Amino acid sequence: MQSLPVELVRSLVDLIGEFGRIAGGSPEQAVLLLAGAALMGFTVLVSTYLLAGAILRPIGNLPALGRGHTDRRETIYREGTGGREQEYLEGDRR
Repeated sequence: MQSLPVELVRSLVDLIGEFGRIAGGSPEQAVLLLAGAALMGFTVLVSTYLLAGAILRPIGNLPALGRGHTDRRETIYREGTGGREQEYLEGDRR
């Protein structure tokens, strides 16, 4: 039994060869293979972006898109209610 990295590289080379053989079969198969690869690539990129944002935003207290930091949002809320946060929260709006 060979080591894991060697087997992984060998499997990758076999995978590329197999995809090449399938794509060389007909133009329709090549188009389908490329469309599938593009869809998978897009999906992986979007998922990676969302995962990185979900992990990094709480760690660095980064602002959300279209919003400021949490402290800034609370300050704007307090200023917008004129110091009547409790009345606003209880629903007693005048």
